[in-house]
This record gives sequence, C-alpha cells and structure tokens, in this order.
Amino acid sequence: MICWCYTLHMMGTSWVIKMKKVQEQLMHSPECPLWKLQQCSTPVTPSQNRGIYVGVAVLVESSDSHVLMTQRCDHLRTFPRAWVPPGGHLEVGESIMHGALRELEEEAGLVLDPRNTNTHLICLWESAFPPLITLGEPKSHHVVLYFHSKCQETWKQLQAKIKLDPKEVKACTWLSRANVQSLRSGQNSDKKIQQFVVGEDGEIRPAELDVHGMFHTALWQDGEIYTGSQLALTKWLEHWTETPNRTISSKM
Repeated sequence: MICWCYTLHMMGTSWVIKMKKVQEQLMHSPECPLWKLQQCSTPVTPSQNRGIYVGVAVLVESSDSHVLMTQRCDHLRTFPRAWVPPGGHLEVGESIMHGALRELEEEAGLVLDPRNTNTHLICLWESAFPPLITLGEPKSHHVVLYFHSKCQETWKQLQAKIKLDPKEVKACTWLSRANVQSLRSGQNSDKKIQQFVVGEDGEIRPAELDVHGMFHTALWQDGEIYTGSQLALTKWLEHWTETPNRTISSKM
C-alpha cells in the first residue's frame, strides 16, 4: 500500500517536472486520502489500480471582474453538489487547451476563441474522491489543470449566452473579488448573490444564493487549501497583484 501511494505521488511529481516551464507546483489537500492511507494501521490494497486521469477546468472571468462557478448535479459519482469552475476529463489525444474549452462549451454553453481570449494556466491540483480517508478508499485520482480565461464581456452579457448541461450542472453563479475575499476571511455573513438554477423543464431561472453556503463552513477558516476550486479562486485573487507570465498556446 505504501508503494502504491508513493508511486501515485511520484507520478504527480513527474508531472510537475514536465510542466516546469509554466512554473506551477502540483498542490493537494493536507487531508489527501492518498497520503493518509500510508498512516493506516491496517494496510489497504486498492480494488483496482486505475492510474491517474487528467482533468481540465476553466475559471472564466468577465470584463467587470466576476468569475463563473457551476454547481455539480446531485447524481454525479464524484463531488456531487460541489461548486466548481466548468471542467472535466481530457480525452485521449486531445490538446490541453482544446479539452478545457470543449468542457466549458459542453457544460456551460460558452464558446471562447483562444485567439481573442487571454487564457493561461493558473494552478495544478491533485484530486482524489472521496476527499477524506474517513469516507472510504479513494476511487478516483486526477491531476487537474485550472486555466484562467479573461473575456471582453461583462458577466451579464456572458450569462445571457450560458446554456447549462442539466445532466451535469444544476446551477451557476458569478463571484466578484469581494465575494471571494469574504470567503477567504472565513467570517460567515448573510451575503446573498444571484444564482441561475436549471429547472425540471430545462429552463434557467434566477434565484438567491448565500455565498457562504457554497462551501463547507470550515473550509476557509484555517488558511489551508482543501479543494481545487478553493485553490483556483485563491490564485485568481493573487493574479491581481502580479502580471501573468504563463500564457498557454492554443496548440497545447
């Protein structure tokens, strides 16, 4: 079991070396179950060694500085009901950029042209599900590449184009910098924003959303990073204080 965990993480390390040109470190939760398995008193052998899959996600930013988040459907096998940037699996033989923009179009209906959009890699995240060893043996293992894509339209203009895939997405919302800073502060509030929910008829309707109800209350309170979405939003705030130097060619 220790060898299995070591191999998975060493494969992750190899990925970081491969991606060294974009200067992003592969991050994972301090509660990562792949590491916690090494501490189990009784060794656990995985039922299947499925290997590591590659995921891609796009943090879309509007011209008025809001970012798009989508809520996963209740029936999905991994991370049901979680708020995440649009994304999914990279297909065999598919370029990284094409996969990221394809997933964005499939899940949210947004079509971005990389030639007219400032898109760059913002972070790398090692994801396992279930996310805690107390919830059971890890059944999936991904390295997720998060991209930040700055658009030339406001969030309301972009929202008018959105068509959520009801098989995977149940709602979406747009977070401002103030919203994310409020989350990072760890101080709960009654702040309400607008979300857009897919009805049973497939139509998208506006509704209220409690910003601090999007994530577990303890997630932002100790300064640690526990999820890829949390890391991407944190990096997005940091992005405002530095000049991006990790633009990815559309040929990737």
